[in-house]
Amino acid sequence: MTSEAFAASGVRWFCVQTKPRAESEAETQLARQDFAVFLPRLRTVRLRQSRRVASIEPMFPRYLFLGADPSLQSLASVRSTRGVTGLVRFGGEPATLPPGLIDALMAQADANAVIDAPPETYAASDRVSIVDGPLAGLLAAYREPLGAARAMILLDLLGQTQTVSIPMAWLSKTNARAA
Repeated sequence: MTSEAFAASGVRWFCVQTKPRAESEAETQLARQDFAVFLPRLRTVRLRQSRRVASIEPMFPRYLFLGADPSLQSLASVRSTRGVTGLVRFGGEPATLPPGLIDALMAQADANAVIDAPPETYAASDRVSIVDGPLAGLLAAYREPLGAARAMILLDLLGQTQTVSIPMAWLSKTNARAA
């Protein structure tokens, strides 16, 4: 059901704050109480020990969205739900989300509410770290893409700047200065 259809039926979307790392538990418990619940998750690639590791994490850590019609379903039970801290409030009233916001997020999400993070983009001269392959651990300057999967970088080797082509998956932006 879209947010507009929810709004027409009196259902509104609220923001729920959860306890740290308890978003999934709160989602499960709220769904058991017959609330409409949406916990958008983001599929990202992070660096861990110089390796790229895919992970799925909440898009908004410590928050999820709850759809309800307060005239038909009491929101009082939300506060005492396992994993929940409470409803986000402004001036003592539960804050409602603008119509269409949840629809926009849902349109980007798959059936498990997972949204793919956009790929990292680079501009010429961005400082990059090589995180995989035989050059792992070295710093370089990004030069240009070579198709969708490879990149041309400038790397200081043996006292000279060398142009090297490597897979894009081996790169990560960094604030460090290339040698």
